[in-house]
Amino acid sequence: MTTLVDRRQVFIFVTLIALLSASYLYSKADQTKSLSKYQVVSFEGKTMGTTYKISLSSTEPINFIQAKKEVDSLLLTLNKQMSHYMDDSVITKFNEFNSKKEFLVPSDFFHVLQVSKEVSEKSHGAFDPTVSPLVNMWGFGPKKFVKKPTESEIKKVMDYVGIDKIVVSGPGKIKKQDSRVELNFSAVAKGYAIDKVSELLDSYSHNHLVEIGGEVFARGYKEPQTKHKWTIGIEKPVTTSYVKEIQRTIELKDQCIASSGNYRNFKKDKSGKTWGHTIDPRTGKPAVNKVKGSSVVANDCAHADAWATAFMVDGKKLLEAAKKENIEVLLY
Repeated sequence: MTTLVDRRQVFIFVTLIALLSASYLYSKADQTKSLSKYQVVSFEGKTMGTTYKISLSSTEPINFIQAKKEVDSLLLTLNKQMSHYMDDSVITKFNEFNSKKEFLVPSDFFHVLQVSKEVSEKSHGAFDPTVSPLVNMWGFGPKKFVKKPTESEIKKVMDYVGIDKIVVSGPGKIKKQDSRVELNFSAVAKGYAIDKVSELLDSYSHNHLVEIGGEVFARGYKEPQTKHKWTIGIEKPVTTSYVKEIQRTIELKDQCIASSGNYRNFKKDKSGKTWGHTIDPRTGKPAVNKVKGSSVVANDCAHADAWATAFMVDGKKLLEAAKKENIEVLLY
């Protein structure tokens, strides 16, 4: 697959377009119904601080009530592992684990860490899930932002930032080389969740669409009989409004698209200077480049999610890496 860069196009974040010709929305009134002919069944919910929407296409009856129960259960399980907003999540316990001793993690957590290490290495450190303390320092964390950090403050935090400070001692076994190091999977967990949900939905239909927080995986066809692919809308970035506007549509089959950008999440100091929420893990400061947003099309969402963040940090410098990874990249 070729790598694409089109600076003339201005778009970011994936949204689902209402082009499902026979859409069937989940509601309490429909809970007892199943399908007996070709149709698209859709249901939605909340997860990971955002929303999800799923559409299944099939010529066979689909028990979408059971499907939704299984999806919600799976997403809750993943949240309990990787949500840094949950006090009792695995990742919270790991971050609070003030020790260099071995720490046991579930298989999903371990896989996301492995993906993170892989993308971090291949992106030359542009992606790093240990950057969270720096993100907080620059005003994009849960605490109220007071002022920009000093060089000295940045240096102190940089001492315990770096994915290399977490080592794998065996399957499901990890250690901190510095007890202060923390993980934040917000730039990869949604993508991984989409991959896992898609695997689950295969037992219902090999033709489905999974969207979480604007990231999408398109499995099979929207219309299996006519081989019509899923149509995805890509939202135009608008810094002055939260009204969504579709800039472009693409068709996908057995691929996902994940996006990242700074056009709505940024800070401004008293002098009027702005900086985005994407922090370069190697400098401890907001990434400096001309990239306003990135979208990555890949075969799985965990990698697409992580790479979209990496491209926000290093932009065009990573295009050769994209070719090697067989992913499409849209920079603007």
